[in-house]
Amino acid sequence: MKKAKMLLLIVCLLVVFITACQQNVSLQEPPTTEPTQAPTQPDDTTPTEPTRPEIPWEVPETEPAPSYEEYFSKTICYAVRTDYGDYDFDYTVGGNAPKHELTYEAPHLYLDLHELYGHERLWEVAEIPDLQIMVYDERWIYAIEGGTDLFRMDYFGENRQLLFRDETGLIGQLQRGITIADEKVMFFMAGNSEGGASIYRLYLPEMKLDVIYHYDKETWEAFYFTAPHSREELLGQTEVEVSCQIDGVRPYSNHEVLWSSANREFYELLVEKAADPQWYEAHFGNPEMEYSVCIGNVEGKLGCLHHVEYYYNAQTGTHLTRETGVFTGSSAFEVWWEEP
Repeated sequence: MKKAKMLLLIVCLLVVFITACQQNVSLQEPPTTEPTQAPTQPDDTTPTEPTRPEIPWEVPETEPAPSYEEYFSKTICYAVRTDYGDYDFDYTVGGNAPKHELTYEAPHLYLDLHELYGHERLWEVAEIPDLQIMVYDERWIYAIEGGTDLFRMDYFGENRQLLFRDETGLIGQLQRGITIADEKVMFFMAGNSEGGASIYRLYLPEMKLDVIYHYDKETWEAFYFTAPHSREELLGQTEVEVSCQIDGVRPYSNHEVLWSSANREFYELLVEKAADPQWYEAHFGNPEMEYSVCIGNVEGKLGCLHHVEYYYNAQTGTHLTRETGVFTGSSAFEVWWEEP
């Protein structure tokens, strides 16, 4: 009897143990076999900017410039005597981008490889209506927009800086070119508040503007007349419009400027004399003789020359003029204002 009870107790204990083990196993979470997904990043919808081309020439480093006061405290001559006895000038005129040129097809401005080096369109610089390119160097493009606004910008049409605004619009009518001397000083002619015109000097490092020479309205209007430059124009066979007969400004130094014009007195006498058929035939009748030579031949007879040159020194106030003719003028540069 005792053995039976002992056996029954052992069986009960085994049942309790097995049940407890089964319950313990069921409480454990089964191992997962699914891979963990990384959190997703939002799509980058920001458009990428196109790669900017590189300037196809070496841009020199900008050297520190002297102050305005220091630069103009002395005379800095821009005319350099060469080994050949003539003069070279420290100017930037026209285009000075090595092997390249600007092409304006309104309103698009392009940078092209010059045709001498295998013409190629490189890129569009800017889209600007009514644009006149004046001068450009390795860093800047100087231009006039709308006949009134003189500005500069880089070769990507950016970093635009307004340099001068001429509400009269004369700056756009006059400029046959703007001169930048010593990479620092710009010289140009534009209208003034009196209805005339002035010669301006702009010191680029500090954007400081000066009036070098001044024409009032009455004096300036005297430069508007007709100057026939061919036999057809002289005879009235081709219409000659009244226009400003003054040329652009050329600096000799940071204080001295030169400019020139047609001589109104000469051309008024020429037109008057040429109205006489006999006089015209005697002096312009030979078609084999160049028109310019005929002009030279009659200068002495008219008692004046066809061209006038001007010199002004802003430091001393010296203003000089001289007449030059076909045979009296020189193709080489002359420092005529220093002659006794």
